[in-house]
Amino acid sequence: MRTILKLAIATVVFGVLTAVSPAFAGQTYFVIKSGEGGKVEFPVTDDVVAKATAVEFKSKLPDQDEDMHTVKGPLLRDLLKAAGVSGKSVVAKAADGYEAEIPMSDLTSYDVIIAVTVDGKPITEDENGPSRILYPVEDNPKLQKNDDVGARAVFQLKELTVK
Repeated sequence: MRTILKLAIATVVFGVLTAVSPAFAGQTYFVIKSGEGGKVEFPVTDDVVAKATAVEFKSKLPDQDEDMHTVKGPLLRDLLKAAGVSGKSVVAKAADGYEAEIPMSDLTSYDVIIAVTVDGKPITEDENGPSRILYPVEDNPKLQKNDDVGARAVFQLKELTVK
Protein backbone atom coordinates (compact mmCIF):
# COMPACT_ATOMS: atom_id res chain seq x y z
CA MET A 1 0.00 0.00 0.00
CA ARG A 2 2.84 2.41 0.84
CA THR A 3 4.41 1.84 -2.59
CA ILE A 4 1.15 2.73 -4.31
CA LEU A 5 0.78 5.86 -2.18
CA LYS A 6 4.37 6.93 -2.94
CA LEU A 7 3.80 6.34 -6.65
CA ALA A 8 0.58 8.40 -6.56
CA ILE A 9 2.33 11.28 -4.77
CA ALA A 10 5.24 11.18 -7.23
CA THR A 11 2.80 11.29 -10.14
CA VAL A 12 0.99 14.31 -8.69
CA VAL A 13 4.27 16.15 -7.99
CA PHE A 14 5.54 15.47 -11.52
CA GLY A 15 2.24 16.71 -12.95
CA VAL A 16 2.46 19.94 -10.96
CA LEU A 17 6.09 20.50 -11.98
CA THR A 18 5.40 19.98 -15.66
CA ALA A 19 2.46 22.38 -15.50
CA VAL A 20 4.34 25.28 -13.90
CA SER A 21 8.06 24.86 -14.55
CA PRO A 22 9.58 26.57 -17.61
CA ALA A 23 12.10 23.74 -17.78
CA PHE A 24 9.24 21.41 -18.69
CA ALA A 25 7.29 23.93 -20.79
CA GLY A 26 8.38 22.52 -24.15
CA GLN A 27 11.27 22.13 -26.47
CA THR A 28 13.69 24.95 -27.18
CA TYR A 29 14.92 24.49 -30.75
CA PHE A 30 17.62 27.16 -30.74
CA VAL A 31 18.35 30.70 -29.52
CA ILE A 32 18.32 33.95 -31.50
CA LYS A 33 21.05 36.28 -30.25
CA SER A 34 21.29 40.00 -30.88
CA GLY A 35 22.77 43.14 -29.40
CA GLU A 36 26.38 43.86 -28.68
CA GLY A 37 28.18 40.56 -28.27
CA GLY A 38 24.93 38.62 -28.66
CA LYS A 39 23.92 39.45 -25.09
CA VAL A 40 20.17 39.55 -25.84
CA GLU A 41 18.75 36.06 -26.27
CA PHE A 42 15.36 34.95 -27.58
CA PRO A 43 14.69 31.22 -27.18
CA VAL A 44 12.75 29.69 -30.06
CA THR A 45 10.42 27.25 -28.32
CA ASP A 46 7.45 25.10 -29.34
CA ASP A 47 5.16 28.05 -28.52
CA VAL A 48 7.11 30.47 -30.74
CA VAL A 49 7.13 27.97 -33.61
CA ALA A 50 3.40 27.31 -33.24
CA LYS A 51 2.60 31.04 -33.53
CA ALA A 52 4.73 31.61 -36.66
CA THR A 53 3.60 31.06 -40.25
CA ALA A 54 4.36 27.46 -41.21
CA VAL A 55 5.58 26.72 -44.73
CA GLU A 56 5.83 23.31 -46.34
CA PHE A 57 7.74 22.25 -49.45
CA LYS A 58 9.63 19.33 -50.97
CA SER A 59 13.36 19.19 -50.35
CA LYS A 60 16.34 16.87 -50.44
CA LEU A 61 18.31 16.30 -47.25
CA PRO A 62 21.81 15.65 -48.66
CA ASP A 63 23.29 14.94 -45.24
CA GLN A 64 20.89 11.99 -44.94
CA ASP A 65 19.90 10.75 -48.40
CA GLU A 66 19.08 11.99 -51.90
CA ASP A 67 15.31 11.35 -51.63
CA MET A 68 12.70 14.08 -51.76
CA HIS A 69 11.06 14.82 -48.41
CA THR A 70 8.22 17.05 -47.30
CA VAL A 71 9.68 19.57 -44.86
CA LYS A 72 7.73 22.02 -42.74
CA GLY A 73 8.53 24.85 -40.39
CA PRO A 74 8.24 28.56 -39.69
CA LEU A 75 9.69 31.19 -41.96
CA LEU A 76 13.04 32.36 -40.61
CA ARG A 77 12.08 35.99 -41.25
CA ASP A 78 8.96 35.55 -39.07
CA LEU A 79 11.04 34.18 -36.19
CA LEU A 80 13.40 37.16 -36.40
CA LYS A 81 10.38 39.47 -36.38
CA ALA A 82 8.98 37.65 -33.31
CA ALA A 83 12.34 38.20 -31.62
CA GLY A 84 12.16 41.89 -32.52
CA VAL A 85 15.52 41.91 -34.29
CA SER A 86 16.84 43.08 -37.64
CA GLY A 87 20.21 43.43 -39.28
CA LYS A 88 22.19 42.80 -42.43
CA SER A 89 22.84 39.11 -41.91
CA VAL A 90 22.33 36.16 -39.61
CA VAL A 91 25.08 33.77 -38.56
CA ALA A 92 23.70 30.26 -38.08
CA LYS A 93 25.65 27.99 -35.76
CA ALA A 94 25.23 24.22 -35.54
CA ALA A 95 25.73 22.02 -32.49
CA ASP A 96 29.10 20.86 -33.87
CA GLY A 97 30.36 24.46 -34.21
CA TYR A 98 29.81 24.81 -37.98
CA GLU A 99 28.77 28.37 -38.92
CA ALA A 100 27.23 29.89 -42.03
CA GLU A 101 26.34 33.52 -42.68
CA ILE A 102 22.99 34.18 -44.35
CA PRO A 103 22.29 37.60 -45.87
CA MET A 104 18.96 39.16 -44.87
CA SER A 105 18.25 39.61 -48.56
CA ASP A 106 17.87 35.81 -48.80
CA LEU A 107 15.18 35.92 -46.13
CA THR A 108 13.18 38.57 -47.95
CA SER A 109 13.66 37.04 -51.42
CA TYR A 110 12.97 33.39 -50.54
CA ASP A 111 10.81 31.43 -48.12
CA VAL A 112 13.73 30.16 -46.04
CA ILE A 113 12.38 28.00 -43.23
CA ILE A 114 13.49 26.49 -39.99
CA ALA A 115 12.32 22.95 -40.66
CA VAL A 116 11.04 21.18 -37.56
CA THR A 117 9.28 18.28 -39.29
CA VAL A 118 10.26 15.96 -42.12
CA ASP A 119 7.57 13.84 -43.74
CA GLY A 120 5.13 14.87 -41.01
CA LYS A 121 7.33 13.80 -38.08
CA PRO A 122 9.43 15.94 -35.72
CA ILE A 123 13.12 15.92 -36.62
CA THR A 124 15.08 14.00 -34.00
CA GLU A 125 18.70 14.63 -33.04
CA ASP A 126 19.58 11.36 -34.80
CA GLU A 127 18.13 12.92 -37.97
CA ASN A 128 20.25 16.07 -37.55
CA GLY A 129 17.51 17.97 -35.71
CA PRO A 130 15.60 19.15 -33.87
CA SER A 131 15.67 21.99 -36.41
CA ARG A 132 17.46 22.92 -39.60
CA ILE A 133 17.58 25.76 -42.10
CA LEU A 134 16.24 24.93 -45.55
CA TYR A 135 15.79 26.95 -48.72
CA PRO A 136 13.03 26.12 -51.24
CA VAL A 137 15.64 24.95 -53.76
CA GLU A 138 13.44 22.54 -55.69
CA ASP A 139 10.88 25.30 -56.39
CA ASN A 140 13.42 27.85 -57.56
CA PRO A 141 15.83 27.27 -60.50
CA LYS A 142 17.90 30.30 -59.43
CA LEU A 143 18.62 28.67 -56.06
CA GLN A 144 19.55 25.39 -57.74
CA LYS A 145 22.49 27.18 -59.37
CA ASN A 146 23.64 28.87 -56.13
CA ASP A 147 26.35 26.83 -54.36
CA ASP A 148 26.13 29.04 -51.25
CA VAL A 149 22.61 27.80 -50.48
CA GLY A 150 23.82 24.30 -49.59
CA ALA A 151 26.41 25.72 -47.19
CA ARG A 152 23.72 27.83 -45.52
CA ALA A 153 21.42 24.85 -44.92
CA VAL A 154 22.64 24.39 -41.35
CA PHE A 155 21.33 21.36 -39.49
CA GLN A 156 21.31 20.71 -35.74
CA LEU A 157 20.80 24.45 -35.40
CA LYS A 158 21.96 25.76 -32.01
CA GLU A 159 21.85 29.54 -32.42
CA LEU A 160 21.30 32.42 -34.81
CA THR A 161 23.24 35.63 -34.22
CA VAL A 162 21.91 38.74 -35.93
CA LYS A 163 24.53 41.15 -37.24
